[in-house]
Amino acid sequence: EEDEEVRILLVVNEGPPVKVEKVTFTWEGGDDVGEKERSAVQELSSLGSGQTFEIPRLNDSVGSMRLSLLQRGFATAQVIPSVDVIEGALRADVTYTVRPGPRATLGKIVVDGLDGVPTYLVEREVRFAIGQRYSPALVSQVEAALNGMRVFRWVAAQPQATLDADGQMELRVRVSEAEPQSVRLGAALQFEAARWEELAVAQYTHTNLFGHLTRLDLG
Repeated sequence: EEDEEVRILLVVNEGPPVKVEKVTFTWEGGDDVGEKERSAVQELSSLGSGQTFEIPRLNDSVGSMRLSLLQRGFATAQVIPSVDVIEGALRADVTYTVRPGPRATLGKIVVDGLDGVPTYLVEREVRFAIGQRYSPALVSQVEAALNGMRVFRWVAAQPQATLDADGQMELRVRVSEAEPQSVRLGAALQFEAARWEELAVAQYTHTNLFGHLTRLDLG
């Protein structure tokens, strides 16, 4: 009362933990998913019979299973969890509904944000990925190939959510072109057995001379 403060006491009753009674996997579609692949995906669930049920472990399991399907080429894969908790028995039944969808291949790569960099030269750098089976690693390779051109500040690739009738998907890449011209100034020292030199250093670089990605370095 003297300091006009209020002390609040929170009493938490956690109660006994809920144990996982049963884990069920329901596959919808995905006829081309082999038994070994299904087993490998299902083994990624960190919830098992007799374990304590925890929401974070359920979410981690869903993410790991979906990522495994993406790496196998199922670009539109879904893993939907559901939990039936029986409070009186302190047990929970966990069900994963797995919808892998069809395997996807990259059919088209669209690059947005090009201005001074020629489109045909950019397409040549990512041509290797067209027709290959989709995977997050392949998307990273496309981003690395464009970053390796050294003409973009950043590159962000985003697969599209829909597939065409042939199971091909479009990869849309957003880029931000870097300033093609740069100048660096500095100082340097050179030492030899009998002397040393002081140097002023200037370096001019143009990464897109004449708009054809011709690189010019002057020192």
